[in-house]
Amino acid sequence: MTREKIIASLAVAACVLGVALTVDSVIRAPQFAELMKRKYADLDRLLTLQRDRSRDRAAIDEFDKLPAKTPVALSGLVNTALPGNRPAIHQRETRPAEAGWSIRSVEISFDSIKLADLARFLVKAEEARPPWRLAEFNATALEQSPAGGRVSVVLEALEKTGGTR
Repeated sequence: MTREKIIASLAVAACVLGVALTVDSVIRAPQFAELMKRKYADLDRLLTLQRDRSRDRAAIDEFDKLPAKTPVALSGLVNTALPGNRPAIHQRETRPAEAGWSIRSVEISFDSIKLADLARFLVKAEEARPPWRLAEFNATALEQSPAGGRVSVVLEALEKTGGTR
């Protein structure tokens, strides 16, 4: 074989290889585009999680700054906001939260309460630090009292159970 034939053969092989790689790229392009779309979607979800985590960390930092790490006793809050009213107070589960905090749930049942009084009590509970949050509400009207009823509420509050970040 002469030198020109070798160069021509190599040129033809390079062209054939180039065409084959181009065809392969064209065939794989939709698969690659789909892979990139999934990766961008995953990245977007991760960024959303990071933003949510930043908000959670900021909230935890605010709770860590509170002077009291346990919520006020609801029996005392009831006595302050609703003197003379003796509801049934039952502790529910306590679930772990983040960074040494846990979520305490308490159910309070009033046999008969004016809704305006209940609202005043709930505002006091929310103003406490750490605050109590209304998680569940169930009311049944009473015939003798159109402005009140039998009410059961579940309040939740964060409390520091020990440990640090």
